[in-house]
Amino acid sequence: MSKPADRDLFAHYHLGLDANRVHRFANLADIARAYGVDRPTVQSWLSAARFDPDTVATVDYNLSKLHVDAMFVTAAEVESFIDDALAGYLEALKQAQPGTFQHDHDYDDL
Repeated sequence: MSKPADRDLFAHYHLGLDANRVHRFANLADIARAYGVDRPTVQSWLSAARFDPDTVATVDYNLSKLHVDAMFVTAAEVESFIDDALAGYLEALKQAQPGTFQHDHDYDDL
């Protein structure tokens, strides 16, 4: 299977929305299985798109909260939710300054 669009990779890995826009937790192995590739391939896709955990941890953007919010998005809203989440992340990524931010979320206060 070919590499998914960055938007679909972002939705699946960070928002938990698979290709059918069904919400469920997906780790690296789940995504690799879904696309018929190995985990290092998925890691390289994430790194190339700057969606990898090391990059995300330095961006002041709460993807954990959006992952939770994605559970409650209706079918009519899901595509715009993905677009908004990705646009917000990419904007925060542009403004990120290496070494100035490190996520330390209080998961009881998402």
